[in-house]
Amino acid sequence: MEATHRFGLSSGTDRQDRRFRSLAPFLLLLLANHISSHPMHLHGHNTYILAEGSGEWDGTIARPRNPHRRDVYLVRSGGHLVLQFDVNPGVWAFHCHIAWHASGGFFSTLVADSRKVQRMRIPGDIRENCRAWDLWSKRNVVDQIDSGA
Repeated sequence: MEATHRFGLSSGTDRQDRRFRSLAPFLLLLLANHISSHPMHLHGHNTYILAEGSGEWDGTIARPRNPHRRDVYLVRSGGHLVLQFDVNPGVWAFHCHIAWHASGGFFSTLVADSRKVQRMRIPGDIRENCRAWDLWSKRNVVDQIDSGA
């Protein structure tokens, strides 16, 4: 692996941005130092589970020739989860699938290949939806208790 990132999950409200420059297969180690488990999801990628268990990761990869591919993967309380994905250029959400956990800070933005992202053009209809939401939300109370992720 050319790139490895340790990403600790803990309680808090700070949003986190992660930037990945390597387009090689990427290894992500999640450590849950929290009292509950978290069903995590990364948008825009095929994600493979290399290891999962309690406590610290010992470096063992389960099923190296044919790892499980999942869209949502559980990082257990006090445990670890090791994921691999091929970096797909773009800006992607990585979050807990429990809505109020995402609202509470279990949400990150992954920026993959920022140079390529800077050259991307946002389609007109998407840009217009963003402008309309920005205008509406400045004049109205958003009656939603979660992030909507």
